[in-house]
Amino acid sequence: MDDALNHDLEVFDTALHALEDALAGQPSLQCAVFEDTGEWRKLLTFKLLPQLAGKDVLVAAVAGGTNTGKSTIFNLLAGAELSPVRATAAATCRPLLVGNQHRFDQGVAGNLVPGLQARFQAHKTDPIDRNAPHDTLFMKACEDLPDHMVLLDVPDVDSIDLINWDVAENIQAVCDVLVAVLTGEKYQDDQVVAYFRQAVSSGRVILPLMNKAHEAQDFEVARAQLDDFCEAVGMKERVYFAVPHDFSLMESCDHSIASLSGTASLRAYLEQMDVVDTKARVYRDTLTHFASHSQDFIVRLDQFAESFHKVESLFKNRAHGVAATYDPEPDAQVGKMLHSYIKARRGTLSRTVGNVGSTILEGVSFVGRKLSRAVQQRLSLERVGTPPSDDEVRAHHTRELEIRTRDFIRACVEMAQNLEQPVRDLLAKRFEELDVAVVVQAVDEATLVDDNISEAFRAHAEKTLTEWWDDNKVRRIFLVQLDALLMLAPTAVAVPLAFHTGGVGVPEVVAATSPLAGEFFARIMEHQFADKWLDLIAPWHEEQQARFENALIEHVLDGALKPLSEGQAALNGDAAETLRRIHAQCLKVS
Repeated sequence: MDDALNHDLEVFDTALHALEDALAGQPSLQCAVFEDTGEWRKLLTFKLLPQLAGKDVLVAAVAGGTNTGKSTIFNLLAGAELSPVRATAAATCRPLLVGNQHRFDQGVAGNLVPGLQARFQAHKTDPIDRNAPHDTLFMKACEDLPDHMVLLDVPDVDSIDLINWDVAENIQAVCDVLVAVLTGEKYQDDQVVAYFRQAVSSGRVILPLMNKAHEAQDFEVARAQLDDFCEAVGMKERVYFAVPHDFSLMESCDHSIASLSGTASLRAYLEQMDVVDTKARVYRDTLTHFASHSQDFIVRLDQFAESFHKVESLFKNRAHGVAATYDPEPDAQVGKMLHSYIKARRGTLSRTVGNVGSTILEGVSFVGRKLSRAVQQRLSLERVGTPPSDDEVRAHHTRELEIRTRDFIRACVEMAQNLEQPVRDLLAKRFEELDVAVVVQAVDEATLVDDNISEAFRAHAEKTLTEWWDDNKVRRIFLVQLDALLMLAPTAVAVPLAFHTGGVGVPEVVAATSPLAGEFFARIMEHQFADKWLDLIAPWHEEQQARFENALIEHVLDGALKPLSEGQAALNGDAAETLRRIHAQCLKVS
């Protein structure tokens, strides 16, 4: 047995418990991850990890079904009546281990069978005492046994008491050799066959023994039954033993157990086994079985980690899709930014004249102000209704966001209910328990912030407008000429023009040197720029939709999907990675 591998298996066992603890807060996930791991975990605990005082002791257990006479066989092997024999079924309910004084001392010190509490057998009836703790291992010294062998009497493998099953499986993992005690009634019992089939597949040496056998024709019937049993459990090497139907065996322990395969008696056969070779072979076969059967567990870790990631992506993609349906409209801040930039493209002379005109206009009479208002109406490139107020715009977007957020939450509840277990258990209730009103308000506040123009969008807008101005020479010349014409029209023309035309054309002339000239120019430029508008505003749309998407993720998904993120952290954490790494090593060695 490789000491380095033993160390790695200890690390594996530690990581296994660490992962189990990490998933303790999610019982359904923990149960799903560790489903059907009992058998190979027993092999790890009771055989592969350092135990049984090293390599120099053969552990032989006497096992079988109810009322097959296991305790009688055990006493015959030990050469003394150490295990109580009862005619009633399921008498032995606590295991009994016997060995010479050296092995007895090791057992009492707790160095023989891990997971069981060694106790001295003070009374002969102790192994049938159902009041003893379930994890009790009774110990008895037997100087007749050699130093390299200990014997175990095991509770029924098909007992009506499930605790006895568990103990029998633990002993199966501990031992190197199993004496399978059978009878004509039990050799094909489903539970008995399953127990020993598992023992064979995990590398145990099985020695079938037909108890209460008929001796006619040299145990002809027993031989046929033993062949059937070996076939059923998958045994290749077959060494048979038999004990005749003789009630006197219960009164004396000096009878030997004969072989039906031409070998020595059962006790002599056990004593002659090469301990080191047998234990090494059992250890190697156990490791192979362990690596093979724990493979499903490792695969399950990867599958759960991958499925959690996919489920998380599924919900986040749904949030992205919902956000994409939201159509934010540029508000006053966006319009002001673009309008100011366009007005800034006017020449220095135009701006100077415009400012002077603005000063002159301040002294114009009441009639002049009326004319100015008339100009403002006539300068509009298109007539529009009264624009909505800021409060009305905010209320509209709040309604739009609420509708989408509530629909998203309902969709999440439905999606969670349709997921496979254990993800459904992890998520469905969390979505159902969301305080929808609180979540809707939080999403609204996170999306409709006061400062909705990012520096990135400002830079994009300026760059796009500058590129348009530089690339559209003809339009630019037209606009500059128009700007100059508007700015250089003399204000004085307006007064005599009013007398000669009856006021026709006066508003246009007044507008030439008023602040409205800049507005007029900006509107024309906006009209010229219309073909670039969608490209210009697209990033702002995307930013607002992304703000809504992030709000949905933060206030709806982050809390509800927390079990998934915690599960992924555990399934991809240090403990899980250690399990994957050492399991890969076990596969190579086996």
